[in-house]
Amino acid sequence: MKKMNVVYLFLLLLMACSKNDGPNNIDEPIGEGPIITEVNSYLNRVELGWEPKGGKAEYEIRYAMNRNMENAVVLEKIKGTSMSVKDLDTDQAYFWQIRAEIDGAWTGWSVAKRINTASFETSVASYNILGAEHDPDIEPEYAWHIRKEAVRNIILQSNNDPDILGVQEARVQIDEVIGLLDDHYNYHVSGRSISPQAIFWKPEKFELVSFNDDIDIFGSATTGRDNQRYVTHVRLRERSSGKELLIYNLHIPTGSHVNLQQLRGIAANNISLHAKQQASQHNIPAIVLGDFNNYPETVIGGFPSASQVMRNNNFYDTFDVALERINANYSTSVNRTTSIARIGENGSMRIDYLFTYPADQVAVTQYATIINFEGSSSTQLARPVPSDHHPVRAVLHLSY
Repeated sequence: MKKMNVVYLFLLLLMACSKNDGPNNIDEPIGEGPIITEVNSYLNRVELGWEPKGGKAEYEIRYAMNRNMENAVVLEKIKGTSMSVKDLDTDQAYFWQIRAEIDGAWTGWSVAKRINTASFETSVASYNILGAEHDPDIEPEYAWHIRKEAVRNIILQSNNDPDILGVQEARVQIDEVIGLLDDHYNYHVSGRSISPQAIFWKPEKFELVSFNDDIDIFGSATTGRDNQRYVTHVRLRERSSGKELLIYNLHIPTGSHVNLQQLRGIAANNISLHAKQQASQHNIPAIVLGDFNNYPETVIGGFPSASQVMRNNNFYDTFDVALERINANYSTSVNRTTSIARIGENGSMRIDYLFTYPADQVAVTQYATIINFEGSSSTQLARPVPSDHHPVRAVLHLSY
């Protein structure tokens, strides 16, 4: 009987020790793992960000090609709340988990999150080339026949040469523009005589899936404005991956009157809602580009800029999210009278934009305002100045 009591007491003591083991018992995680809050996917790397679990926490990351985390790669512990993981395969789905160590105790692993590396990289540009119909109103040296080769050259030069290009104010000289670029691009020209009439793409990179020339961004409540009320829209397929994307090219009215500011906001809202619906329906990303005729933070009569409306609708301004910015402190419009580049610190005087949606399918490595300076000057432009706008260009990594 005494021997049984001793055994019984020993078992009670063992159970008590187990209950008092607390958070230091690694077999009993102290809560859930950190939630992954930020993802940027590139061709061969992924950047992760996650919620902190306390100032002194350290984190461990693991990833695998299956949700069960079989044969997972476990990375070294880090103290921060972000990490770039390199040397991954292109167009590959990985599953990711994070856990935190706090005062010697571990949380559980977070729920496995699927993240794809980018399927392909592409460059996209927008360029208002200045319509030839304005020739009678500008200085003779800026007439179309003088500057058209400069337009071609700035599009095709090595630091531009985009895979996809949307042009505005090409309505009058569209046939000549096609002739200038014919050896390098395929194209869709809207059946409507509008400013943003054409989208070009490299035939070795993309093929046309469909187009829509009937997207009205002003709606029935607005009359007139036929030159700008429609967008040019194409759906393209990237040849190597077979993945598709949506491109929208628009040009909305200029002017400081409150009614025009309201109209720009209506246009931005309508096109963003349409693009989001199509992107969600087909599970492919959308790119909206063009001349928005608004500085980023302009507010008139209480109405925000068109670019703010786009951002409020969860479109990303490529300038804001790019890892690298080139000529970031210049306006995207040009002073033709003086041939001097305008200063616009930190993108504050941009009216030409490249927006992407959704955030988890597009990462931006570079944004550039393409400017050809005269010699070593940082203000004087090389002549002939091609247009009263500079091209804007972004390099995108798309994962889906």
